[in-house]
Amino acid sequence: MSIDVSFAVPVDVSVAVRALIAGGMRHRARDEVVYLIDKDGLFDWKRASASLVCEVLSEMADPRWRDRVVGMTLHFPDGDGDVGGDLLFHPGRTSASFVACVNTRRLPGSVFCDTG
Repeated sequence: MSIDVSFAVPVDVSVAVRALIAGGMRHRARDEVVYLIDKDGLFDWKRASASLVCEVLSEMADPRWRDRVVGMTLHFPDGDGDVGGDLLFHPGRTSASFVACVNTRRLPGSVFCDTG
């Protein structure tokens, strides 16, 4: 599932992500931050120590990436660290998408039809 938003003016990626974090979203799981600076169109996600989140946000907001997709994985406040999604800021910074994902888990003794 994807939630797409449009902005009347370009947004500052760093300010937007910091506001979400201040509102309760979590930027880390397992002491890592997962982020994207799509330099070459291959969507090569990176991992960094959670202690480097300020540096990562500064790099994502750098004007040289304005025409590239950047993003960060964010986790819902009440989740166990694996429930959340990827927040992507599109070129020009007047639109963004939140691609929600849920970390599904197999229940003990369960059998799903596709793994039968």
